[in-house]
Amino acid sequence: MIPYLSADVVHRDWTTYANAAARFLNHDALYSSMQLAGPYRGVDVAYSGFLYPPTAILVFAAALPFGPDAWTLLNATILGTGILAATRGRWWVGEIALLLFAVSRPYLEGAQVGNINVGLAGLVAWSWAWGRRPQLAVLAALAGLVKVFPAFLLAWPKPVRRSMLTAAAIAVVVVSATLPILGIRSWLDYVVAGGNFVPTCDMAISPIACSVGRPATLLLAGVLVVVSTFARHDLVAFGFIVTAMLVVQFEVFPHSALFLLVLGVVAASVLVNEVERLYRRPLATSSRIHGITSSSIDSRDVVAS
Repeated sequence: MIPYLSADVVHRDWTTYANAAARFLNHDALYSSMQLAGPYRGVDVAYSGFLYPPTAILVFAAALPFGPDAWTLLNATILGTGILAATRGRWWVGEIALLLFAVSRPYLEGAQVGNINVGLAGLVAWSWAWGRRPQLAVLAALAGLVKVFPAFLLAWPKPVRRSMLTAAAIAVVVVSATLPILGIRSWLDYVVAGGNFVPTCDMAISPIACSVGRPATLLLAGVLVVVSTFARHDLVAFGFIVTAMLVVQFEVFPHSALFLLVLGVVAASVLVNEVERLYRRPLATSSRIHGITSSSIDSRDVVAS
């Protein structure tokens, strides 16, 4: 891996996940006292807090024995295969995209800190690759129980109403099944910690919430998701959903741009497909004209003989 971050930041997010998993296994509180006491930023609880739904801790606890390198490899594999699949058979587009991703700041930072956004961006790419099939509601529901904003993918499968009902059923089953393990307290703490979470506004790129406020940000993200269900073109609908994922984030790190890069790969593959289709149409027309001309000549030869 190309060195990019200072040694004290490498595996920062993985360490935060691992610390939370260790607290969970020791039957301690997932969310720190700072998160429950009042307003806080994500950077304030690095290493000591937990920003995700309680169900997410099961993923991190399962990954804990394998360490940060295996975690990074898993997320990179999901992203890499998702990028290739998102091109829908145009492998050369995917291969170029992989090369660009491998040296991009969003990927390098995300991989080195061990942020789950690397893998989630891969799931977003896989969602495009699989199309708008109803079964994707299951993936959206499960991803949303790990980190909330991937649940916006519920607007991607068709029909949308069926997708919502399926996802709701999945969420109820998972939450109910894990409640004896996670406990009600963790969910109550999550509600409080989520309410106290404020955007980090002193970063290189400030979240939209710093400009318009938290309620307006959540409303804007919701509107984008709803509008995506009315879009006639799949790429437009997918673009609205990905944009909503970016809008709703209260911290904007370079690895947040991975979702935008995935959308770029999808758009490039769609553009290539349209160019190929337009190029094939004149060739097909030319072939038909040539066939008709040849048949006419053959007919005249028959008559003449």
